[in-house]
Amino acid sequence: MSIRRVVAEFAGRPMSLYSFVASKQRLIELMVDEVFAEMVLDVLPSGWRAGLHAIAERTLEVGSLHPWLIEATVRGRPSGPSAQQHAAQSLAAVAEFGLTEADAAPLLRAIDAYTIGFALTSQSPAASAETTNLTAFAPGLDWLLSGFASARENNSAHDRPN
Repeated sequence: MSIRRVVAEFAGRPMSLYSFVASKQRLIELMVDEVFAEMVLDVLPSGWRAGLHAIAERTLEVGSLHPWLIEATVRGRPSGPSAQQHAAQSLAAVAEFGLTEADAAPLLRAIDAYTIGFALTSQSPAASAETTNLTAFAPGLDWLLSGFASARENNSAHDRPN
């Protein structure tokens, strides 16, 4: 992404864009937040597993439409209103566990890391059509969520009186 390319889309002069945004970094932040708005689900499915699946799949779908997004989000944590809404929706998906935001963070980071990693390998020139679709994405996400469910169950069993 370059300022010249963005301005060319609007048939303007390169420097004219700076009357609307202070810097290229600010423009990228605004673009990232617009994409995060596309990631927010209209309705969060009930149940933590269905909710996290839907969020991760939507994130992958939208991210696939905007390949520049991965690099932009790796450089800095998205913090705009849409990114915050996306994060809040992820927390809402696991609300039934009564986790604090800090306790939910490792799970949500693991899902994000898996989703971003899948997106990166899907963008590889060596990737095949079979390894770039949601059908290939779902089993790994299921394994990750099953591991979380197992850990939750094991922790709950340890917390119960004998």
